[in-house]
Amino acid sequence: MTGWIRTVLRELRRGTPLFAFVLFAVLVGVLLWSHSAYWGTRWNQLGVHLRDNFILLAPLAVALGVWQGGRSRRSGVGELHDSTRRSALIRHSSEVVALTVAAYAGALVGLASAGWTILVTGGYGLSIALLYVAGLLPALLSYSALGFLIGRWLSWRVAAPVAGVVSYLVLGFVLWNDDKRAVTLGGGWLGGTEIFAFDLDGLMLSSLGLLIVAIGLLALGSAERRPAAGSAWLTAGVVGAVSTILLFPVTVAAVESGSTDYPEDPDPDLACTADDGPRVCLLAEHRHLLDEATTQAREVLTRFEGIDGAPTRAGPPRRDPASRPSDMLPTTGGDVTPWGDPDERWGPQAYVNVWGFISPTSYCHTDEGGLVAGDPGDMFDPRVELVAGWVEQGNIGGQWLRESFPKLAGLFTDATDAQRRDFAGRVIAASRACDPTAAVAADNALRK
Repeated sequence: MTGWIRTVLRELRRGTPLFAFVLFAVLVGVLLWSHSAYWGTRWNQLGVHLRDNFILLAPLAVALGVWQGGRSRRSGVGELHDSTRRSALIRHSSEVVALTVAAYAGALVGLASAGWTILVTGGYGLSIALLYVAGLLPALLSYSALGFLIGRWLSWRVAAPVAGVVSYLVLGFVLWNDDKRAVTLGGGWLGGTEIFAFDLDGLMLSSLGLLIVAIGLLALGSAERRPAAGSAWLTAGVVGAVSTILLFPVTVAAVESGSTDYPEDPDPDLACTADDGPRVCLLAEHRHLLDEATTQAREVLTRFEGIDGAPTRAGPPRRDPASRPSDMLPTTGGDVTPWGDPDERWGPQAYVNVWGFISPTSYCHTDEGGLVAGDPGDMFDPRVELVAGWVEQGNIGGQWLRESFPKLAGLFTDATDAQRRDFAGRVIAASRACDPTAAVAADNALRK
């Protein structure tokens, strides 16, 4: 084992791994900073940007693997290796591992060039970012092994760039928005936004699958250059069959895991207020936002007073509507990411989600358009918007509401505050009952 490690260390000082280190360090740094440094103090958001670039880093690993695999053929080192007694798999695995380690180390340097901005400000969300970073290693190993196999069996000098381009086209177009990327790219990749971007089971299963693939590819790449007739096909067939048998349940499980989102802690650590005012809580990792969130939440809770079904406290909502406390105003949602950080791209910072408390989408099953059964789109939405805007900011309908529902907006404008509170209570009750007709009937409160 120590001899193999010494071989890996010696390979690390050769041309291709050194080039891979520099290339990945520069490329990852450029790719991350090309997002205009939009990660603020969030490690997890930086991890998402790294994950998004797997689709570029994997083809690059293929191209470098092809070059590494073809090096011995071009230099004649392969014939020298074939004359030794050491296992070809051990010899070639040291080359692929050295290339992978160099590329991975370079990626970490590129990541550090961006991460220092978080480190000096005291960031949060590190655990998810570390899992993304860990998922990159088996992906690089597998794609480097694929490239090494191609380089060992093809002598063309253009094989490296061609293989890189082809693998990018396959990953970027054939598998675009496909859950199979949970296996093919690893890193807990599920596509979509940050909200539904990570799945721990998907990461573990895809990493296992990628490692199995890497071993199979290395075995094929270590086959004799000029084997006896038929033995190459036999070797390829055996390795392919074993890899398929082992990978099938892993692949199926990982693809099925693509329908899930990030796992929810049933009992998360919270940071909460301890004074005599209404209780406000955030996830513990976002405690630095508690003071601002408390100020905003209590202002909104005060404006809810006198409305039937109004919240009396604020805290992180449960994803399962059935388990959401009916008296708790959500402290995430709206302009706040699931991790609790205000999203400054969309205007004023929002720490509470009034719409989420009132809307039936928080309590009812909805279709792909977010509509409750029996609601064509003009029953709940305008009434929820009226109530949410009035409670949150004191507004009485925006331009869309005034133009699309002038009669309803007029009734609300002419109503007294007591009538509006009655109307709001009825809309909240209708939302929890998933009854769009009851929402429309709430208009009667404005006609008293």
